[in-house]
Amino acid sequence: MEQQKAHYIKEKIKKYFNAYDYHSAEIKIDNAKDDAFELLNDAPFKSRTATLLLSLFLGGICAGRFYLGDWKFALVKIALTVGLGILSALIPFAFMNIIISLGLGVWSIAEIVLCYKRCSLINLQKLNTTICDY
Repeated sequence: MEQQKAHYIKEKIKKYFNAYDYHSAEIKIDNAKDDAFELLNDAPFKSRTATLLLSLFLGGICAGRFYLGDWKFALVKIALTVGLGILSALIPFAFMNIIISLGLGVWSIAEIVLCYKRCSLINLQKLNTTICDY
């Protein structure tokens, strides 16, 4: 790919990748054919900021996972969360309720981090697919 076009694409997609994945993306862009420029320029990458905000504020309904396209995982998580909530309401022991609540809290925090990292991976897969298609 021409140097100017490659530089333009690299700057445009920098915000969609973490440092490690961005380095891999740079190498792939440098080795891409000139004709791939239009496809890369129009590729629909997912925003890491949007993923983070959706996971942070709407993580209970798995908005970050739905945004990334992981709808099956999101539906399973919602079902488990609702099931554990019902179980927590039915169990009269306070200790079990605390354990279930702590488990759901840890899971929510882990989801924020995992969604944020998964966004960069999905973008790298889209980059690979876009370059390979051409």
